[in-house]
Amino acid sequence: MKNILITILLTLFFVPLVSLAAPEISAYIVNDNSKECAIYKGGDECVKHTMPEGWQFFGFIDETSCPAEYTEVFIETDSKPVWSLSCLMPFHSGSNYSALFFWPIIIAIVIIIVIVILVTKRKKSKNQKP
Repeated sequence: MKNILITILLTLFFVPLVSLAAPEISAYIVNDNSKECAIYKGGDECVKHTMPEGWQFFGFIDETSCPAEYTEVFIETDSKPVWSLSCLMPFHSGSNYSALFFWPIIIAIVIIIVIVILVTKRKKSKNQKP
């Protein structure tokens, strides 16, 4: 029983270390009305960025460049978190909310494990007395 609980705890702590968010490939977006070009980062599986209105996809950075007649500008994109359990794991690269969500759960699990271990030891000690 104790080995199973330790395995579960270790899994909860170490799996997020090797399963980090994979960012989307950066791309150029263009606004044909203003003749502007910008680099757009779509986010990852934990954060999604929305393309501003009036802008459209032009091509990936490694495949193309800003059109010659366009001015390259910096734009702000709206970013929204994706609410999924993997994004709330501690140490996850896209997690801004793990301290609010995940750590209280870990503390509760540790408390439950300690209580189970203490109760099990107490029952064993009572059973061993003649």
